[in-house]
Amino acid sequence: MTALSLTRVSVLALAVALISVPARAQSVDVDYDRAVDFRAYKTYNFGAIKMAEDANPLMVQRVLSAVEGHMSALGFRKVDKAPDIRIALRGTTREELSYTTWGDPYYYGWGWGPYAHWGGVAYPFWHGGGFSGVDVQTILIGTL
Repeated sequence: MTALSLTRVSVLALAVALISVPARAQSVDVDYDRAVDFRAYKTYNFGAIKMAEDANPLMVQRVLSAVEGHMSALGFRKVDKAPDIRIALRGTTREELSYTTWGDPYYYGWGWGPYAHWGGVAYPFWHGGGFSGVDVQTILIGTL
């Protein structure tokens, strides 16, 4: 690999890393009883699983697979009868509106603009493009 292509690869890797930062902007909160010694527990199974009515079945399966993979990595074993831990899942969604304003804030008004002495005559009224708008998007907020 030449120095130029190594530089290109490094710049590309940095760009991909920076682009992925907004994807990490989610909030994760965990709560449990810190007085409990979890080393005594070895098996688990799923309890009640309540998801939103419009939940995508593929996403529900991915959540269950992620939990199973994490529990397995922690050394837990999934059993059908008499588990030490029963995991309950509940997922909800709600819609919120997101507003994005855009435009050129260069509006009509009084002042000394670029045409203040147009043709040798004082012309104190200036104006610009003066366009703007608001985009409204519905976004889905999920809680698991």
